[in-house]
Amino acid sequence: MGSLGPATLAIGAVVRPVRFCRRRLSIQAPDLPRAVSTPLLCSADCNVGTLAGAVTKRIGRDGVCFLDACGPMAHIKGLKAVIFAERYLQRAEWAATSQQQQLVVAPKRQSLPAARGGELPATSLLRLGVWPMPKVPISEGAAVMQTQPDVIVSKDTNPGLIAADVAALLKHQGHAVIGGMGAVAMSRALKSLPIAQHYLSKVLNNGELIVA
Repeated sequence: MGSLGPATLAIGAVVRPVRFCRRRLSIQAPDLPRAVSTPLLCSADCNVGTLAGAVTKRIGRDGVCFLDACGPMAHIKGLKAVIFAERYLQRAEWAATSQQQQLVVAPKRQSLPAARGGELPATSLLRLGVWPMPKVPISEGAAVMQTQPDVIVSKDTNPGLIAADVAALLKHQGHAVIGGMGAVAMSRALKSLPIAQHYLSKVLNNGELIVA
């Protein structure tokens, strides 16, 4: 997962499972299993370290992990847990391998129907798909990480507008860096990625994903 700091996302190139994508920063992703364990629940008041440990175990066992998060604080804690889990894996399971790994995140919107006879209204959450991929070469990755954010978001930025900018950048240069301050801003950045995926649906090959 690309990270320039506590409130910046490096959005990687469009990624195709199993094969390399033609974009400059694409990296190989594994086949995602059809049946996986129940998604981990990430709440606004969860312990990031505990969640990171659970993500680490799930990745080690299944090769993929899903986090269900509803609301800005839950979203930012989910991202932090992935960053910590990546560090745990780099020190443990990946330390003995010659190929450096990183965790990537692919968010997807999930609708939740009304419950308790309408007492709880219909809403939605983000399901964060997390899995390891080989790191991009240093020469390419460093060039992206050292740049200023391509897109700056605030708590009032429309995710659709962010998505339009991200889609244009991915088509033009194969990557984008989103910067923002605070949980709400980064939540909007995450929400923009499935929208950008939709915007690019006509130019993406089957199975290609946008990941952070």
